[in-house]
Amino acid sequence: MPKMTKEELQKRKNEMTAQARAEVAKTEIVQFRVDAENISKLYDHAMASKMPIGTMVRQWVLERLRNEENRELNEKREDESLASLNAKLDYWVEVDMAERYELIAFTATQSIRANAEQEYSSTAR
Repeated sequence: MPKMTKEELQKRKNEMTAQARAEVAKTEIVQFRVDAENISKLYDHAMASKMPIGTMVRQWVLERLRNEENRELNEKREDESLASLNAKLDYWVEVDMAERYELIAFTATQSIRANAEQEYSSTAR
């Protein structure tokens, strides 16, 4: 059998991953390994909670998924809020700069007029 290229290996890996996900989704069963010490801890927690170990672990996993989704949603909202605040700040900086330029232009115009009036007054005498 000839060796597969890197691209072919990646394609095959992607196909197998998709197939495995489809199978897990179809059966709705997720299996994983846990060492003996942690299995014992899980059983202790399950007994203290008065529920089957599978139910407890499922609740923990679903709770963690909700927490992750909420965290991602909150991060997205924070990013959107920050972008909105930055846009508002940019706007007000532009407004402030425009007002400063107007004030400088007005002050310069007043200064020029005052100088012109002073020169006119001194030459008119």
